[in-house]
Amino acid sequence: GFGCWLSSVDINTQQSFEQMQNRCVAVVIDPIQSVKGKVVIDAFRLINPQTVLAGREPRQTTSNIGHIHKPSIQALVHGLNRHYYSIAV
Repeated sequence: GFGCWLSSVDINTQQSFEQMQNRCVAVVIDPIQSVKGKVVIDAFRLINPQTVLAGREPRQTTSNIGHIHKPSIQALVHGLNRHYYSIAV
């Protein structure tokens, strides 16, 4: 499939939303897999550069340890774990 990731335009849009409302998440649906009948969905939040520079963990801590999926190469190339992180859906 095409994969779930945020483009640079999506990152800029999400940044605007998170500035207005801190609880916003970006929801992405893989259009190729979904047309084939398998809905692939992921949710993302941006990584705040100031948080990283301060040495703090930028991701939210949850109890979804058993539900972590290996990221696709496309997502990593497009900034996953550098500019944004995935939230278990």
